[in-house]
Amino acid sequence: MDLAEVDRILTRMDVIVSYKNARRFVNIQILFFTAVFLWRVVMQLYSSSQVLVIMYSILNVFGYINTITMCQYFNFVFLMRQRYVWIGRKLVSLRKIINNKEIDPAFLMYPNDFVPVKRTVSKIQMKGQNIDSLVELQLLNKMHNTLHNVSVKITRAYNLQLLFIIAIRFITILTQLLNAYKIMNGKTDSKKTLVNNILTGVYFFLHVLKIFAVCSISASTAEKSKENSEEILKIFSHNKDLKRNVNNFATRMLLQNTQFDCCGFFKLDYVLIYNIVGATTTYLIILIQFDINATQ
Repeated sequence: MDLAEVDRILTRMDVIVSYKNARRFVNIQILFFTAVFLWRVVMQLYSSSQVLVIMYSILNVFGYINTITMCQYFNFVFLMRQRYVWIGRKLVSLRKIINNKEIDPAFLMYPNDFVPVKRTVSKIQMKGQNIDSLVELQLLNKMHNTLHNVSVKITRAYNLQLLFIIAIRFITILTQLLNAYKIMNGKTDSKKTLVNNILTGVYFFLHVLKIFAVCSISASTAEKSKENSEEILKIFSHNKDLKRNVNNFATRMLLQNTQFDCCGFFKLDYVLIYNIVGATTTYLIILIQFDINATQ
């Protein structure tokens, strides 16, 4: 896997990479969603007929599979985000080393009256430091390129599934809100209103949580990649090789814009959440108006 190559590079750069917390986080996710879905099945046994219980059980199986798929996507993107954070930290450290070495402090204080002072560091020592910085910069460039390729593969593998899941979640949220409106107005014939209220609340919370988790982790990862592209532009050097590699790295970051979408229809970011809230509110008002007219 490409992430393994990134981890090997991080190990060369003295970054300790461990999947212990990641495994623990995945186990917690599986246990949590398994418990929630089992609890939903038990609650439905007390609130629905036998035929509906069978239908709901089948739907719960598909819902559980979709939830595991979304968890896989979330975990992959979360691992990418961690590595972008590490790249950003290394870029900040590299920038401080190169800029402090290349720029005299007097230039930062008085740029117009600055007179170059002869360096006391020997050329051999300076050349060795430049080579070390150059190698580190090339490794960071390779890591960014690998992470971008991973993001493309993740998007291709999950975009169709996420498009279907988000569309179903949107319809389900709208249905649950309309059902909650009918329950509050006493328009349901169910004798177990408390159980229905609890189930409706759990369904709504889970659907909103899934959409928010997918959009937030995608937007956060893309933002970390953008921050790294801004950080690389702050590196200043007179060394030709180092300057050329900085320009190549900056150009690559500009062209390889990391982002996640669903088949090109919409990006997975916070704007999608705003659009879903707006569309849900609009359709909910329309459906309530139709319900009021039908009652009258």
